[in-house]
Amino acid sequence: MISTNILETPFGEMIAGVRDDVVCLFDFYHRKSIDSIKQRVALHMKDYYLQEENPIFKELSAQINAFAQGRLKEFSIPTVFCGTDFQKSVWQHISEIPYGETLTYQKLALKVGDENMVRAVAGATGDNCLAIIVPCHRIIGANGSLTGYSGGVDVKKRLLQLEMANTLPKSGTLF
Repeated sequence: MISTNILETPFGEMIAGVRDDVVCLFDFYHRKSIDSIKQRVALHMKDYYLQEENPIFKELSAQINAFAQGRLKEFSIPTVFCGTDFQKSVWQHISEIPYGETLTYQKLALKVGDENMVRAVAGATGDNCLAIIVPCHRIIGANGSLTGYSGGVDVKKRLLQLEMANTLPKSGTLF
């Protein structure tokens, strides 16, 4: 069984799913494709959902709040990728983008293996079901634009601004 709960976060309501103390779902509750995302995760995990408490939810909330406050730059909570091999490859590469940095879809496609696969990479990025933990908000358009994001472009902008603010040297520390 996949334990689920709705978590209130600084970035909005998120649905969390945990099985065997591993997070398999953490996504924006109000995203348009949440039903298909949940279905894919359930099929991948070969399990069903049950809304109930799980101690991992408390740790997940603590980590997301620490991230929102700029005190956490890398999540340590155990996760599992629920998707195709191609999607998992894309998500793994996204997970390797350092805090405070961005990468274009085209450069991500090149890392995955083919710069001509930009659309496929964009699709896999949009299918990420571990929002913020797998930082797909760090993927931007070739011209620097903040393209679509499951939590909304405003949330993507907030996440990037948060990371940039916590990677810049503090004012006055160099003098």
